[in-house]
Amino acid sequence: MKSKLFTILLILLGILGVGMFGYSLAKQTQMQGEMNQIMASVNESIVATGTLVQETLEVLQPFQEITASLASIEQQEEQVVVQLAVMNGHLETTGLSEKNIIAGLEALNQQTRTVSQYLNGMSDVNSGLLKASSASVQNASRINGQLGEINGMTGQSIEELGELNEKFALLRILP
Repeated sequence: MKSKLFTILLILLGILGVGMFGYSLAKQTQMQGEMNQIMASVNESIVATGTLVQETLEVLQPFQEITASLASIEQQEEQVVVQLAVMNGHLETTGLSEKNIIAGLEALNQQTRTVSQYLNGMSDVNSGLLKASSASVQNASRINGQLGEINGMTGQSIEELGELNEKFALLRILP
């Protein structure tokens, strides 16, 4: 009787073991199916991401060209700023020369007045020289004023170029 009971118990344990194995196998198959679905979904996402990356690259291509163009423009603007600074130096030197010429013309006017006192007999000649000197002084003053305006415009141009450089500086970070 003990041996029958033991045999029945072994059979029951065998059936239970086979059932547990079957259940475990079914669960593993179900989990593998779910994993296959997840991996298929991941694969679809990767394919979609690749397409999206390619489309993004195509959309951003004009921006890369624009960035390159803007960098070239900025370099040209920097060269213009340097050239304007050099021109400003020349204009300043010219302005100083003009001031010296004006000072010389003023001294010449003084000498002319002194000579005219000694040469009363030549008043017509003296009057002509005085008119010519006055015209030269006015012309030199006018030129000096124009150079001052040019100098001011150059300074304004440099300021505006500096502002443009600041505005374009943000575009440098674009790829």
